[in-house]
Amino acid sequence: MLYIQEDKNGVIFKVWISFKAKKNQLAGLWADALHIKVAALPVEGKANETCCSFLAQKLKVSKSAVNIIKGIRSREKLIKITGVNQQQILDLLININ
Repeated sequence: MLYIQEDKNGVIFKVWISFKAKKNQLAGLWADALHIKVAALPVEGKANETCCSFLAQKLKVSKSAVNIIKGIRSREKLIKITGVNQQQILDLLININ
């Protein structure tokens, strides 16, 4: 089950990143985290930047609404997205292609 918390400003949830994918994509759950595959390498923050941009695009929010609050140098991250609710994050899991 996905670790997720909602407050009045947005949602905090766990993400697990896999690198060097053919394309950026949601890949389901990894333990209690949303598994995201990114095409970027974890060099000079490229994978983090790609992850944040990808989530912003999927949730139709600005890039500045997506912030990594823990795990900058780890595969497992805590992400905070302002302007969304818990159901929007859960819908990402339902709509994985």
